[in-house]
Amino acid sequence: IIITPIAVWLYKKSKKWNYVFWAITPLYLTLSYVLQFTVGKDIPLKATLFPAWFLFYWLGVYCNLEKKGYLFKTKVPLVIIFVMLSCFEGIVLGKMASYDIAVSQLKISSCLMSVAVINLILHYKDKYRVSDKNVFVTLGNISYGIYYVHMVGIMISNHFIKIWNLTKFISLPVIQVIELVFVLILSVITIFITKKIIGKGPANKLLGF
Repeated sequence: IIITPIAVWLYKKSKKWNYVFWAITPLYLTLSYVLQFTVGKDIPLKATLFPAWFLFYWLGVYCNLEKKGYLFKTKVPLVIIFVMLSCFEGIVLGKMASYDIAVSQLKISSCLMSVAVINLILHYKDKYRVSDKNVFVTLGNISYGIYYVHMVGIMISNHFIKIWNLTKFISLPVIQVIELVFVLILSVITIFITKKIIGKGPANKLLGF
């Protein structure tokens, strides 16, 4: 709501801002690495703050502004390269830093791998079109809203998993599937109720639902 008009205005005024926007997330993650290696602490609420995910946000805005169907001509090889790089970085960080940072989604290599996967999907999105009524299309259309509210569902589900000690009776993969379904359902219901209460227009304009 706040970032979009400012970022688009700056980019249209000078395309040099494009380099700044692409650099925000890598620099933010580099700072995270430096803090963990030097003082053993990470950025407070690292994953909550916008610089952590700005790379993906700007990717979408950039492709829309420039009417680009994809970012890179290279497809599958790029994904393979960054998957291998992500695994390698995870091993190195696991030995040099900690397990938490090694398995984190917020590693530079993991972000690059995600961009490569998105690039691959963009290459084939027109070739393999699906119905607008497809459940994945529906979830995709409200994905920004899910991003906004999913943490509430995760906190609720984690609370009950802990107080009911479910990990003692149910395997972790099963719990993860149950939690995923619960969070998705709760997020969709929350978005639906919000649209009903304040209307689709305000919900879209103010919350991105």
